[in-house]
Amino acid sequence: MSTSLRYIKGVGQAQERLFAVLGVTTVEELIAYVPRAYNDYSDVQKIAQLKPGIVTLQVTFSNITARYVRRGLHITEALASDESGSVKIVWFNQPFRKTQLVANTQYFLSGEFGLSRQRMSIVSPVVERADNLPIHTARIVPIYRETKGLNSASIRKAVNAAFLQADRVSETLPQCDSVVLLTGSLKPAQKRQAHEALQQGSAKLAVGTHALITDKVAIHNLGLVIVDEQHRFGVDQRKKLQSKAKSMPHVLHMTATPIPRTLALTLYGELDISIIGVMPLGRLPIKTTIVSPNSRANMYKHVLQRLLLGEQVFVVCPLITESDMLQAPSAENVYKLMAKQFKDHSVGLLHGKLKADQKEAIMQQFIDGKLDILVATTVIEVGVNVPNATIMIIEGADRFGLAQMHQLRGRVGRSNQQGHCYVIPSDSKAPSARLRAFASTNNGFTLSELDLKLRGPGALYGTMQSGALDLRVATLSDTKLIAAARAGAEEFISKDENLLHYPVVAEHVSRIRTITNLN
Repeated sequence: MSTSLRYIKGVGQAQERLFAVLGVTTVEELIAYVPRAYNDYSDVQKIAQLKPGIVTLQVTFSNITARYVRRGLHITEALASDESGSVKIVWFNQPFRKTQLVANTQYFLSGEFGLSRQRMSIVSPVVERADNLPIHTARIVPIYRETKGLNSASIRKAVNAAFLQADRVSETLPQCDSVVLLTGSLKPAQKRQAHEALQQGSAKLAVGTHALITDKVAIHNLGLVIVDEQHRFGVDQRKKLQSKAKSMPHVLHMTATPIPRTLALTLYGELDISIIGVMPLGRLPIKTTIVSPNSRANMYKHVLQRLLLGEQVFVVCPLITESDMLQAPSAENVYKLMAKQFKDHSVGLLHGKLKADQKEAIMQQFIDGKLDILVATTVIEVGVNVPNATIMIIEGADRFGLAQMHQLRGRVGRSNQQGHCYVIPSDSKAPSARLRAFASTNNGFTLSELDLKLRGPGALYGTMQSGALDLRVATLSDTKLIAAARAGAEEFISKDENLLHYPVVAEHVSRIRTITNLN
């Protein structure tokens, strides 16, 4: 890190002196040289989608011309193209562009798209070959404090070269060559092989379903448990998996919709929470609309518009077949309705009574775009990724929980296309406060907090995941008081971890520990 800059590829003695003007004389000082600003060129767009402003494209160039106009003015022009269209590019006083740009080669370019000489074009953009890691385009680009003869582009090149030449940081995690998969669908011989690998410790990582929880599975030196879609597992199931460790393992729960019990345990200090507060790059928030069951015309009109654009639609129902006991839409009836409503489009039906191979075949047809509309039950709640699906219709929405509807809504809008969710209650009465709340937010944590208020968190010391809270005086709304109590307890424990000076408190804690497993 204390190496002189002259040993960085591309930095000669002349440039080294210029860096010294900025107070940068070593590799360490170069890497620590903080940018004064950043330009965000990370959003690579299509030419057909261009709007005036700063843009980034991935293109090929053709029709490259260069001409001398007058003293002090040299113009280079080219046509940049991608699969969606073409746009004119103009450079002033950069004649080298004519020989620099190679036909049929992919380039990134970043610059301002706007009106120039009565024509929409991009003037003097920055250009880089797309087959190399970009430094000046297609990323968040740092802007540095400069000095005469040393601009930001030169500084970026030097920083990039320094990183490429630097010794790689050694990998602290061992190479994990032994991964086993354990699911209920494996053949007996495959299951035995997986069980043996887990028990003997030759398998370092196990990925599986509920099959990992069975009594037959013994895990050698279990240190970390990761539970995806936490709300799909019961308290006893999660506890059983953790009990396979010799001592309490690290536990990571992942979910878009925390169960009420999880929120309560978070408030009481048993769980720490980390929230991913941003959507994946390019995703748009899903628009949710409540539709009366007797007023579907506008919804159907919008569905038809999206179908004609080549997009796909999910329709989810609470029942498979019509029931005399429950007034709610059935998948079979809605399938007939959608097939009649959209005669020129293909409609599929998917539910839990179908055989596994049938379900897989129908789902694959939808993924492959052979089905335009898929009417289903909640079998599509998780684990389904169809980026081309942009509309989710939830029939009988009052029959679903908030968390369940949020999971269903998450099946659409998984690309840069706008996603829409229509929730249709079973009757035409005014929508409930619960449905109105669902339509007002895309935040699963907010919905879980509402669920916490409506359903209660369940028994913190038992296995109920919702229901009345088993506390006599305290309430979960006392968040500030709970946080203060937690901080006070942590400070208290840090001074006397074993409670040697407080035998009465130690006895009480010991008694609680014999009956409590909060995770």
